Amino acid sequence: MLPQLLPGVRPVIAYGAQTFTADGAFVVPAGVTRLRVTLVGGGGGGGGGKSGERGGGGGGGGGSARSIVELAPGATVPVTIGVGGPPGGAEQTGNGGGTSAFGAYLSAGGGQAGLRGNDGGAGGAGGSGAGGFAGGNGGAGDGAGNRAGGGGGGAAGATGGGGSGSGAAPGAGNAPGGGGGPGTGNGDGIPGQSFGGGGGGGSGGNSRSGGPGAAGCCLVEWGGDI
Repeated sequence: MLPQLLPGVRPVIAYGAQTFTADGAFVVPAGVTRLRVTLVGGGGGGGGGKSGERGGGGGGGGGSARSIVELAPGATVPVTIGVGGPPGGAEQTGNGGGTSAFGAYLSAGGGQAGLRGNDGGAGGAGGSGAGGFAGGNGGAGDGAGNRAGGGGGGAAGATGGGGSGSGAAPGAGNAPGGGGGPGTGNGDGIPGQSFGGGGGGGSGGNSRSGGPGAAGCCLVEWGGDI
């Protein structure tokens, strides 16, 4: 005869996990009814610099969302991964990062774009998500010296928010979120790190492009102590 579980006691299930770095679909494994989902939105693209004026602003880091989701075994949930924001070309503002989503259950917003140097070079704001944390803001482009672009904001993660860029220095990410890309004083901004880091701003010393933001991700876990 099979052993009977006491009321309110869940069966022991071995820990498992699946990470999505591109759009897809998650199928709930057999015997699993409880998931822990962590999302990171895409990082914002850095702004381009304006020669003789100011470096471009760094893109904001992607926000995170985290929640327990209860579903029946075999259920299928669409997964959307927020794209990294394309950078701004020379003297152009970047583009915001995309939203990551686990069906209609939860979502995490992408970081905003860094402004171009000829519009003040402000850094983009970090993204946010329910039950998670905010991404770091991008740093502002410099209007003096080598007119360096602002550093990208770090992406938020499972346990905390992303760090904000300060000057050309990027903000740190919180795993699984990645750090921002540095701004530069003599070239294009550096791309954000995976996952969800904001791109660095381009130099205003010679009108260079910003760096692209990194795409977000989705981590689905089950079993163990979840």
